[in-house]
Amino acid sequence: MQLKRFIALACLLVVFVEGYCQADNDAWAILDQPDFGISYPKSWTPDQTGKMGTAFVLFSEQTNSDFRNNVNLIVQNLNGLGYDLDKYVTLSEEQIKTMIGNSQIIESKRIKSATDEFQEVIFTGEQGILHLKWRQRYWVKGEKAFVLTFTASQATYDQYKQVGGKILESFKLK
Repeated sequence: MQLKRFIALACLLVVFVEGYCQADNDAWAILDQPDFGISYPKSWTPDQTGKMGTAFVLFSEQTNSDFRNNVNLIVQNLNGLGYDLDKYVTLSEEQIKTMIGNSQIIESKRIKSATDEFQEVIFTGEQGILHLKWRQRYWVKGEKAFVLTFTASQATYDQYKQVGGKILESFKLK
């Protein structure tokens, strides 16, 4: 009798998990561009107007503050500069130290897969009155640098870390 209850419970759990996963997948949109693709929650608002030199910004839903957590992509032309990923990382980390108030680089690591290589840098700092935390990924492909950034207030970073990470993981260069 207990085995039957266990099997019934397990079946219900599988149906629930499948339904939850399906609903989660359905709640995501895709931004597909010639150079890249990325997925994001449909509750986030995409902006492709190019503000501040971005290819896109994906804004989270509004929180209690004026700042909206976001993911953005900047594509930089490196034509003729001779930058590889190592040089680009060195430059970027120096810029973090000089341009972000009270900055602290928490982690900087190279991530390699069979088809991809990028640098991931996690850091904190201040911009005006905002206390922010960033998770950036850098790619150098041909004569372009791609900088994908998840930015959150330090107070909400842990709350948004999982969804921000899922968005970053979905990013693919073409």
